[in-house]
Order: sequence, then C-alpha cells, then structure tokens
Amino acid sequence: MILTIFATVNHSKNQIITIMKRFFLSMLVGLMTLGAMAQEATFTLSGTIEGVGSKVMYYLIEPDGGVIAQETKNVVGDRLELSFVVDSVGLLSVIGSSGYLFFVPVIPGEAATVTGTPGNFTFDGSLFYRQFSEVVAAVNPLQEACWKYDFKADCQDEIAGKTAEEIFDLYQAKTQAQYQPVRDFVLSYVELHPDSDASVFALRFLDDKVSVDRAVDCLSKAVREGRMKPFIEEKYEDMLLKGCSFMNATAPDFTLQDAQGKALPLSSMRGKWVLVDFWSTTCGASISQFMTLTQLYDQYKDHIEILGVDCETDETTWRTEMNSKFRFLPWKNVNGCYDFDDPENPARVYETSATPTYFLVNPSGKVVKKSVANAEEFKTIFGILFD
Repeated sequence: MILTIFATVNHSKNQIITIMKRFFLSMLVGLMTLGAMAQEATFTLSGTIEGVGSKVMYYLIEPDGGVIAQETKNVVGDRLELSFVVDSVGLLSVIGSSGYLFFVPVIPGEAATVTGTPGNFTFDGSLFYRQFSEVVAAVNPLQEACWKYDFKADCQDEIAGKTAEEIFDLYQAKTQAQYQPVRDFVLSYVELHPDSDASVFALRFLDDKVSVDRAVDCLSKAVREGRMKPFIEEKYEDMLLKGCSFMNATAPDFTLQDAQGKALPLSSMRGKWVLVDFWSTTCGASISQFMTLTQLYDQYKDHIEILGVDCETDETTWRTEMNSKFRFLPWKNVNGCYDFDDPENPARVYETSATPTYFLVNPSGKVVKKSVANAEEFKTIFGILFD
C-alpha cells in the first residue's frame, strides 16, 4: 500500500512537471507571438516631400474621424519619416505650413512611401499602397472635373424663365450626373479587384447607398470580414448620417417655442426657402458655422428663412443663452430639446444624429437637401438660385 501511494504520488509529480513544462512553453510561445504581433502592428511612412517647410503636423484618425493622436514632426532635408504601432486600421492626415498636404490609410504592418510637392503627391510601398495610389490617381482628376463644373454657364439657356425650384431640381440632376464617372470607376475597380483591401478604401469616393451596396456585394468575404471591415462599417454609418428617408417629400411639420415663448410652426414659413439648422449651444461645430449662416441670411433674406432648432440644450438654459450669448443671431430660433425617445421629437423625426445638420425645404414645403456640418455648400446653391 505504501508503495502504491508512493507510486501514485510520484506519477502525479511527473504529471505536474509535464504540465508545468507545457505551461512555460505556452508562455514562451505566447510572448514570441506578442512580439511578432507588435512587429506586425508597426506602420511606417517615409519619403521626400518638397516645398512643405521644416515641420508638418500629422493626425492619426480612426475610420469614424476620431483623433487618436496628433504630433508635430520635423522635416529634415525634405525627408519625412513616421513610424508608430497601431492595432487597427485608420487614417493619417498630414498638414504643412501652407495647409493640408495629403492623407493616407494606416494599415498595421504595412509600409508606405510618399514623394512629390503640395498638390502632387504619389504613393508607393507595399501592395496595398501601390493599389491605393492607383485608385487616388484615377479618382482625383474625375473629382476635380466635378468641382470645376460651372452649372450656370453650362445650363444658361435651360434655366432661362424657370422658377427657383425648377432650377434647383436641374442643378441637382446635373451635378449628380457630373459625379457619375467617379461612381463608374470605383464600381469597375471593385469588380476587377474583389480580393483587394484597396477596393474597400475606394468606397470612400461613393456618394450613394445603392452604389455602396453594389460595391460591397462585389467584395470577397475575406476582404469584407478582414482588417478593412471598420472602413466598411464607417461608410454605412456615414450613409445613414447623410441619408434622409423623406427626401423630396413634404417636410414633417412641428411647432416649437422661440426664446420669448411664442409658438412657431415650421409650416408658417411656407412660400420661402427654409434652411432648418439642428444645432446646440454647446456644439462648437454648430457655432463655427454661424459666420457663414449670417452671410447667407444677410445676402438672401428676401428669399430664405433660417430656422435654428436647438435639440440638446434644456429650455431654461437655452432661453438664457438666446437672450444673451446668442442674441446676435438674426434668424428665427426655437428649442426642441426633450425626450429623444418621444417619437414626435423633431430631431428624431428628422433622423438627426449629429449637430449641426441642415435640411433645405423649398417654397412648396418639400425637403430637397440634407447636409451635415457644411453650411458653405449653400453659398453655391443660393448663388445659383438668386444671384
């Protein structure tokens, strides 16, 4: 019996030693794997960039636009060298003394090179960056052609004698048609390169959900579910943010109170173009657009109304702010801050998920455009309609 016990204990001891050996071996393999992962997660960007000055500022950005890190980097002898460890895909935006220079996708474990001068940078490096460069080189001139399009010059005869609403509809149709070559190139590229991660990045140049759906369907499962998946998810979130389920339909009406407690229905402005601005007194992005909105209102107030709807500030604070800090705003303002779960909340009805968000309502009362955080584009629109 003693021998049996001793043999059992000795056997258990051997098992323990074996288990411990396996444990330490697993730890060693794990440490080696972690080291390899750290090496794979290193992204590098290097190259010669002329005419940008002695320093650049770079921003490391998540696919959804959130800033992960920012830093100033010296440029010595026109050479730029960047290297950092990342655990997922993102974007790198580089700014020089004269302004924005370029942006490039950040892929863990990949190396990119850049050469050129402001306005004329080319990229190289690993396969992804060679393909990325191919996409950018093809899309840039197509987009520039869209930006240079002169609607009034092109359609001078067509718009003669038409109403502002008819001119706007024609403008929308023409500008959408101008962008079609970009959509065609991206869709063709994705169809020809379904296994390329660069095809996911090309989705950024699509401007409508139908095209995005078609392009994503062309991608291989490995690419859709691979490292570029955050870019796909962000593209759909962006489409949702900028989309509007009631475009070209009658604007949902609502009645809210202004700072003096007077009820103001949206429908009471029928007959003019109305720019509805969902904003907040605590939103810096909203406030930064006020200079542009003021210029628009001063120049076109005979044709347009602006209705500011604060959808985040409680009513008491909002009234105080509107009668003091924001007293200078010359257009109408109301407060729409209440339970977002309420199905009648205007911010919810209008599918607003970011501030500022603008909706343009034509004189007939139809929503004809939605824009997120970009009041500048209405300068072009109102200039076409009223100048």
